[in-house]
Amino acid sequence: MKKPDWVSWDNVQECQRKAHEVNRKKGVDMNCSHLTGEQLKKDVGDGICFVALDGKTVVGTCSYKNSSIKRWWCKGNSAYLCMDAVIPEYQGLKIYSQLCEVRNESIEKDARATTIWINTAEKNTKLQQIYLKNGYQRVQFSYTGPEALYYSVILAKWPKMTTVERSYLRLMYWLSKLVIKTIWKPGKRLRFSIG
Repeated sequence: MKKPDWVSWDNVQECQRKAHEVNRKKGVDMNCSHLTGEQLKKDVGDGICFVALDGKTVVGTCSYKNSSIKRWWCKGNSAYLCMDAVIPEYQGLKIYSQLCEVRNESIEKDARATTIWINTAEKNTKLQQIYLKNGYQRVQFSYTGPEALYYSVILAKWPKMTTVERSYLRLMYWLSKLVIKTIWKPGKRLRFSIG
């Protein structure tokens, strides 16, 4: 469901923290797990946060933000998927897929977004496979800011387009991966420096 007012942003953030402990053990420290509830609220902005509850406990969450971006694969209104998390003891119970279904219905009703996209760590192959099975394409490989020591993969979907040139998307993705890994180390540090 859409986050009710009685669920605090701190409760949502506690879910983020617990869910991402698994990623930290694998060496991927997602920035969203370190935000405060207030920072999380600010980051979601005019988007919508969804929660899965067990009683009054937030056991899963996902959000989307409305954004206008200008990249080679999207120009204009988009929905950016973010803050996805399910606490470990509730994983494997289809909570995440149900949260995504509710979020997608909301995005479709909104009708502003021509592109839906998500950004995840390169090592988060499980999430990438989920989105690839649901019609998303890898479109860009990128470094992450200095506070994050991992590369990112951007996946996108165009719900209103009937045809997407998949071979072109694959080519551009692999080119971006080659360029980024040649120039940058994780954490937006130059691989080679002169002087």
